[in-house]
Amino acid sequence: MRLWVARTCSPTRQRLLRWRKRCWRSCRANPDVWSDFAGGTRPMPRVESLSAVQAVIQSYIDACARGDVLALRALFHHSAILSGYLAGELVTGSPEPFFTAVGANPAPLDSGLRYIARIDTVHIDGRIATAVLRETGYMGMDFVNHFQLLEVDGQWHIVAKLFESL
Repeated sequence: MRLWVARTCSPTRQRLLRWRKRCWRSCRANPDVWSDFAGGTRPMPRVESLSAVQAVIQSYIDACARGDVLALRALFHHSAILSGYLAGELVTGSPEPFFTAVGANPAPLDSGLRYIARIDTVHIDGRIATAVLRETGYMGMDFVNHFQLLEVDGQWHIVAKLFESL
């Protein structure tokens, strides 16, 4: 089918298709830069950054499962904010009330409660990142969490958590 498309296309279209093919090969050969067909170039997220952001979110999951408030505090930036809806009520401010609730409730691993967490997406642009986490059975509720992260001095920190209990 590719031969048919190439033979029936105009010469201009054929040049465009060849150019896209060269760009695609170049993008795959050079992981640092990818071509944006809408124009320009921008750096691709490095594999190290992707795994580092995923590691922060996985550490968040592990700390929640263990009820480890100190580990959670270490993941959040000192000026982090937390906003969302908990059982239909708006909650905004620092993550301190969240840390208090984690410490006050039994940890899912200790109590045998079924806690499932899944990282849906991670998106990185340079030194900023977003991640979406879905939790089932945490503190008796289900949550969808949107995290915003910053890389500060080579370490990724959660600077904002948006959430809703479902």
